[in-house]
Amino acid sequence: GPAGGDGIRVDVQGNLYLAVNFQGRVLIFNKHGIPLANVLMPSRDQGELPRTTNIVFKPGTDEVYVAASGETGGAWIYRFQGLAQGAPLFSHQ
Repeated sequence: GPAGGDGIRVDVQGNLYLAVNFQGRVLIFNKHGIPLANVLMPSRDQGELPRTTNIVFKPGTDEVYVAASGETGGAWIYRFQGLAQGAPLFSHQ
């Protein structure tokens, strides 16, 4: 199907955050690939905002932001607390 991984980020503990496009969620795996958390977008169960794509950490924090949009228009940025502080991007080191 069309669903698949899109945006990814890692935190300082090596956890991987994966936005799953067309599923309205972000999966979090530990550094060994074991699933730790499943973050669902609001209204996901009603079929709204299934496109979850870009993920970013607010620098120096554990705040995670994810872009979500839907078939009928509209786009939102959702915030949730990550499991650890975001790792600095290579471009910012």
